[in-house]
Amino acid sequence: RDAIILMKAYCPRQSTPDALVGQCLAKGFGRCMASSSPPVLTVDGVARGVDSRLTNNGMEAFGIPHAVRRIMLENAREYHTVIANCPTMSIDDLIKAMKENILSEEMLVRLLKWYPKYARLNNPRRDKSLRLKEVIRYHKENYSKGGQSSDAEAEVHQLDSIFYFAPQRMSKKLPLPETVFPQSLVGSIGLRTLEDRHFTDWFQPLPFDIWTGFISEHTCMRNGNEKDDAMRILVLVTLSKHFDSLESATAKRRFVELLPLSSPCLP
Repeated sequence: RDAIILMKAYCPRQSTPDALVGQCLAKGFGRCMASSSPPVLTVDGVARGVDSRLTNNGMEAFGIPHAVRRIMLENAREYHTVIANCPTMSIDDLIKAMKENILSEEMLVRLLKWYPKYARLNNPRRDKSLRLKEVIRYHKENYSKGGQSSDAEAEVHQLDSIFYFAPQRMSKKLPLPETVFPQSLVGSIGLRTLEDRHFTDWFQPLPFDIWTGFISEHTCMRNGNEKDDAMRILVLVTLSKHFDSLESATAKRRFVELLPLSSPCLP
């Protein structure tokens, strides 16, 4: 509250209906301090205006340092935007924050739900978008311990190592390659979010051919253990349904050729 009052003291009050009058006065005041950057109050304490960042459609939730609280900006907008000349958060700031921080799964889900909304409004460059995915890391939480795990126990994953998500028609009980989103995360994020056009360069539906190559070498199809009988049946039913859905004889032949002859559990 005291900081807002102090900042307002340096902002001219509007005396005419034209807001440009106050802005011009504020710019003139700012030019008197050309050799220094006026201070502002951020979530991390006092910082120079050029080092602080104004909020941008909720980006501040993801650990951007020296973020100006929204209430501060709303109550002393001219001070922040004209006199202190605070930059607005950009995808470059988000990339830098992701390099320095490791997200929890909860924050990863929040980020992936938020990003398409941000991209629709700001239209980030393709290379920046891919760079953002490349630097995102997250803790894989240990749910076997009641959903809580220390940073030392949590397994760190790179989002850049995930290329696919399982299509809706694929059973959630089936084993998936490591390059596919875990079904638990897909349920939290939502399949429609992952299918958003702004994630086209990030993720694709898992091609059935890739899954076929993976499952044919999976232990449930190689070892013949009795405990895997139910899973083997589910896999064989899935393969059979896909085979039946192929229309041409050429497509069916190519699919069969994908299956290894050495797999003991494939007919």
